[in-house]
Amino acid sequence: MADLSSYLRELKEQHPDEIIEVNREIDARFQATAILLKLHRFRLNELPIVMLNNVRTTGGKLSPVPVVLNLWGSRRRWGWMLNTSPEGVAAAIRERISSNKKSPVVVPKADAPVREVVKTGAAVNLEELPALVAWRLDPGPYVNAGAFLCYDPDSGSDNSAILRGWLKNRNEIPWYAHAHGHTDRIYSAYEARRQEMRAAFWVGHHPAPMKAAGLRIPFGESHWEAMGALADEPIRLVPSETLGDDFLVPADAEYVIEGIVPVGERSPEGPYGEDWGHTGAQRLSPVLKVTGITHRRNPIWVNFITSQSSFLMDRRESTFRLEGVARVAKMVSPNVIAVRESAIKGGFYVKIRRARQGEAKDIGLAAVSAIEGAKFVFVLDDDVDIDNDAEALWALGSRTQWDEDVVIIPGARGAGTDPSTPMDGVTTKVVIDATRPEPFEPRNSIPQAVAEEVHLRDFFPASFFESLARRLVSELEVD
Repeated sequence: MADLSSYLRELKEQHPDEIIEVNREIDARFQATAILLKLHRFRLNELPIVMLNNVRTTGGKLSPVPVVLNLWGSRRRWGWMLNTSPEGVAAAIRERISSNKKSPVVVPKADAPVREVVKTGAAVNLEELPALVAWRLDPGPYVNAGAFLCYDPDSGSDNSAILRGWLKNRNEIPWYAHAHGHTDRIYSAYEARRQEMRAAFWVGHHPAPMKAAGLRIPFGESHWEAMGALADEPIRLVPSETLGDDFLVPADAEYVIEGIVPVGERSPEGPYGEDWGHTGAQRLSPVLKVTGITHRRNPIWVNFITSQSSFLMDRRESTFRLEGVARVAKMVSPNVIAVRESAIKGGFYVKIRRARQGEAKDIGLAAVSAIEGAKFVFVLDDDVDIDNDAEALWALGSRTQWDEDVVIIPGARGAGTDPSTPMDGVTTKVVIDATRPEPFEPRNSIPQAVAEEVHLRDFFPASFFESLARRLVSELEVD
């Protein structure tokens, strides 16, 4: 089974510019965020993977474990992996998940790399992990790029979800699951039975199964099968160390953090720097009482830095969300060409071919209803570059009449982390038909041949570009 180490090794051999290694000592508190914010100033659509090789933990110790950031944030890298174009990534993922499901296989503990090091009882110490503190008000380090694993008490089906958990002390993790997710539904079933829930965070894997772990699939379907579909080979599982042989975990993960979630127990979690760009309020959340940690002999830790400019999960093709929006929109009409996330948090652009009157609104209503995280949907024509926020917003301003083209849906499912919602998980959604009416003035343009033959280097001296580069570097270094 391909794993994270093999993926990084092959990527570095074939595309060395896709990985930046930082060998200087990095404080787990805030310095990683500072580095990525400066990289983000380059205004690149896609950033390379960043590997921090010397992280000093919040406990003050220099960790031997490297930390990987921005693992999934590139359509280009996903295109290489799935043998498709960057624009075809979402469709390729959708096709594999729907038609290539593979049942997992169970391997002996001796054959599972994640079981090379086993810690239970007094040896459990979450404070040894090189998890990062991203934002000023975060209470401490978080596991936030790992999948939370549990099993439905009724069907026994597995469920993985990309959730966050605060590494509060040596053996407790208050964790948060939003109100509309499958994990919350499963935990609520355990609580209704007054039964503790066995659960685990698993961190680090080959990007394909890791991404599949975060995809929203129909409730009751197996994430193991979806992960095998995207990886194009069965996922290897192994019995847990402390939760019983029937609680299976990924054999090729980097870490597995096992534990019990007691019935009815809550602990403060947060404040937390949410993906919406705000620090979310502290919440009372369930607690994972850690019973064991297993990991590879030379593990790698994976982290996110969440923010409104979350370049750790490229918003241009964040298939965790786009998969659901694109699938539902295309069910309504074959005229849907592409879907992208917008610069506006919670916003999506849906690009369509010229459609019949009213079809744009139907498509928009379907798209905005597909997932709770969709708060705005802008339906745009096929002459608009939806990879360019400025162009999409230009179309919004020049092709929309607010009294005719806007549909408002109050009281809909929303993201529980949206700071503007008056109730957790309830929001007002908006669909805007920004397609051009007919007849309509043509766009300004120049002959394509002229555009292709004109190059700035032919008109500006080299000193101009050298000066521009120096100015850019100078701006990047300003705190």
